[in-house]
Amino acid sequence: MRCSRSRGWPGSTTRSILTVDVIGVDPAGASLDVARAKPGAERVRWLRCDAAGLPPLQVELATMTGNTAQVFLTDAEWDAALRCTHAALRPGGRLVFETRSRQRRRGGNGIAPARCRGPTFL
Repeated sequence: MRCSRSRGWPGSTTRSILTVDVIGVDPAGASLDVARAKPGAERVRWLRCDAAGLPPLQVELATMTGNTAQVFLTDAEWDAALRCTHAALRPGGRLVFETRSRQRRRGGNGIAPARCRGPTFL
């Protein structure tokens, strides 16, 4: 999961006051080691925990990328992760995540257009 907080308006004349705090979260130390070695990683606050271990936050955006959703083995685990992530969002904040389904693979991007759905708001 990645969380971000920002102030300012991107594209406005006040661009110089725009700041973004990025928090990278992963329960796997090895994954954090890889992430910390990437360019720009020094600008990220890294946390080794899962969603339940998050400190009190009020972020504008939380993302779950790659195979994040696949690590949850039960509906209860997935529900708990979503609830904890929701608790870290400020009012009006957004959670964005990707899911993958091998049954839906078609062509280059792996998505069957007729089966795509729009956003789900929590």
